[in-house]
Amino acid sequence: MTTLVEQARARWTAWGLPDRPPVSALTLSMKKEAAKATTVFLLDDRGAVVAVAKAARSTAGSAVLRAEADAAIDWQSHGWSLVQATCPRVLALDEDVLWLSALPGRAMLVDYLSARHLARPRAVVADFDRAAEWLDELHEQTRGPDTEVDVTALGEYLREIADDALLTELFGQAVAELAGVRVGTTAVHGDFWMGNLLMCRGYVSGVVDLELSSSTGLPMYDVVKLPLSYALYLDTVGAVRSRPGSWSHLAGFEEVFLGNGHLAAAAERFVRGRMVRLGIAPTLLRGFLPLVLAQQGLLQRDDPVAADGYTQCLLSLARHRSCSWAWRSTS
Repeated sequence: MTTLVEQARARWTAWGLPDRPPVSALTLSMKKEAAKATTVFLLDDRGAVVAVAKAARSTAGSAVLRAEADAAIDWQSHGWSLVQATCPRVLALDEDVLWLSALPGRAMLVDYLSARHLARPRAVVADFDRAAEWLDELHEQTRGPDTEVDVTALGEYLREIADDALLTELFGQAVAELAGVRVGTTAVHGDFWMGNLLMCRGYVSGVVDLELSSSTGLPMYDVVKLPLSYALYLDTVGAVRSRPGSWSHLAGFEEVFLGNGHLAAAAERFVRGRMVRLGIAPTLLRGFLPLVLAQQGLLQRDDPVAADGYTQCLLSLARHRSCSWAWRSTS
């Protein structure tokens, strides 16, 4: 990646970055599944990350980088202090390379994947609390006008992913729950999960990968996305066992959204706490949970395994919703 280092050094003064210029580069991943773009960290002579380059690996990858650049520029343009302090700034966008400013910290995913982290209730609660602090501040700074909840993703899911009687019934209930409901809009990250949250000294120091973000949207997408991602990686670290013949991540979903252990308790506390702050009635989660799952499934429509996996999660929710804390009555 010497060429990227040389290109960055030639632009360094123009970019006005306070750090030393890069002398080397570290590639995050060249795996086949990272086909859209490869992330390269540019390092100074002390080994500190001073900038990031994302190199497209396909035409689709170039489109993703353009979307990320547009979203990042849009977020920065509003002058939100949280975004300016914790989100990357676009330095330049070439035909196939997006250049971004660096942020301090390491991904929350690192601790998530570490030995016995998920077995310690306090560690799990701390993860959600740190994420909640950042998300609450984003909601506070970006609060916009109320809007009616758009449920079209439910119909799209039935048409494009899976047309099943159980799903039709579940989605019908969700539509009834959300009919005519208006909620306050906020900025929405769109991919609010552990891999995109950087941690430093016990707080969220950076939030990256803004390609799915919007400056105005429904905050419940981010509120549900974090515990959903927390659930879907549990099998990866051996916190749950996958069942033969099912999507490998289904057991994690059931543990967090249909179970009654400390992981489910932490997820419930996080979701309900955000809903209270946003002024959203807790019972509306019966509509929002299927809606967000359908939205996430639609994002995976080009990946048959993942798309079918979300169908399995939705079917499990439909069959066992009475076990879910999302259906539990609250005073």
